Amino acid sequence: MAISTRAGKGAALTHAELDANFTELGLSHGDTDINLSVDQVTVTGNAATKTTVIGDETISTYAIHGFTVNAGDQAWAGIQLKENSGGSKPVTGLANPSVTGVVSGGTVASPTALESGKRMLSVIGSGTLNADGDAPTHEQEGITFENKEEQSSSACGAKMKLETSPDGRTSTTQRTTTLELQDNVVTVNPSGSIGKIKSGGTLVLDDDVEVNNTFRVLSTSDFDGNVNMDGNLQVDGTLDVDGDATFDSAVTLGNASSDSITVNGVMSISDSTGGLKIANITKATADYLDSNSLVTKGGIAFITDGSRANVPIFYDGSDWRYFSDSTVIAS
Repeated sequence: MAISTRAGKGAALTHAELDANFTELGLSHGDTDINLSVDQVTVTGNAATKTTVIGDETISTYAIHGFTVNAGDQAWAGIQLKENSGGSKPVTGLANPSVTGVVSGGTVASPTALESGKRMLSVIGSGTLNADGDAPTHEQEGITFENKEEQSSSACGAKMKLETSPDGRTSTTQRTTTLELQDNVVTVNPSGSIGKIKSGGTLVLDDDVEVNNTFRVLSTSDFDGNVNMDGNLQVDGTLDVDGDATFDSAVTLGNASSDSITVNGVMSISDSTGGLKIANITKATADYLDSNSLVTKGGIAFITDGSRANVPIFYDGSDWRYFSDSTVIAS
């Protein structure tokens, strides 16, 4: 391509020279839209390592048509979108810098509705692996936007995925979907068996929490196994606390003798468990529960001291009595 410039001419370019320059650039002199018929346009900054290339490129064997900003080690690479909020915007006063992806099914010559399971936009991050600048064969992290169904006037389902890679390198392609978001549902690790939500401090769920399946608290190297609730725990279904070969479980209700446990229903204890173990309390504790109305009729315990130690007692609504002869324990 030969472009005539004014340098060294001592005079402005002639009309013929200007027309020739337009022709060399693939432009018509009267074009209102500039159409460059070239493979690439390169804009160089104030250092040889700073370039912006517009046109065709190949990145990791993929043919790319767009632009590449290479800031080298002299600056940050970036794209800045600027606008003003006033004027004749469609929605007055609403600023809306945006990056938009529109994907059609079919081909340019024969476009169709976009079929299900296609990416509509991606924001990808990758780091080189060595001094040669080789990138991995997969994106190491990214935010992707995908459709969930064939698009139509009555079907526009789509989801957003947050994808990351774990530490280390166990395979050539190891990116996983950490979060998937669609409608009002957030799924943690949708393709795996375990999803973890962790916090650097206190994790606060500032509303009601509904568990539709199993709620388990495990004690591992990552978790201390405690769930602390300052408010009320409401279980509308079945509360199942069990153990396994690795984690033995126990249920503790209350942490002081002044606590009151209420069971509104029938408590069944399996014969195979060894039966019911009655709490051991002293006479002083029994008197405290009685005088502070912390025990109701039918309460049972095992008295450890007093005139008749180590026998079971029950509460008849006004006094604690021995099981054997209904004698008041104060006697």
